[in-house]
Amino acid sequence: MNWFLNFSPGSVDVILVGLWIGAVIACGAIIYDRRKLGNFIRALIAAGALDAEHAVALKDLGYEKSGAVRRALRGNGVFAGTVFEKDDAPVFDREDHALPVYRESFDPEKARFYIPAALKYRAEVRFEKKGTHVMALVVGALLFAVVIFLILLFKDKIIATVKDWFTLMSA
Repeated sequence: MNWFLNFSPGSVDVILVGLWIGAVIACGAIIYDRRKLGNFIRALIAAGALDAEHAVALKDLGYEKSGAVRRALRGNGVFAGTVFEKDDAPVFDREDHALPVYRESFDPEKARFYIPAALKYRAEVRFEKKGTHVMALVVGALLFAVVIFLILLFKDKIIATVKDWFTLMSA
């Protein structure tokens, strides 16, 4: 607890600004996943690719040149445990979560992909487009910036109160 008593107001500034930057980047990544990569998931579901028999090639969906989708399909990408190649058989754990299949590389022209029917609902919810508008990111970032500004404005009083509380608790 003694480390907190030496906490300076300048380090609070750095932590809060870093927290704001990290939150904006994380929200941007979520919006990117749900909108850009989610379009691929929705296209697979719309094409009826819910088992290995009905697996679809990237070319059939118009994603043969999408580097983002190809990266998401490789290795432990965003689609790991959700999208499977035609020859991959999903393995489920005790809680019915599909275990990811590590795919180092694949031939984008020949590979065919599908989402197992058991994972359809989870994929739809995870990559849902509703509520992931870029404006939500902008408004959220601005509101969070206002909160951080208010915290920075009253940080000396907040730090003093917390230090007093820790001093009282350690006595």
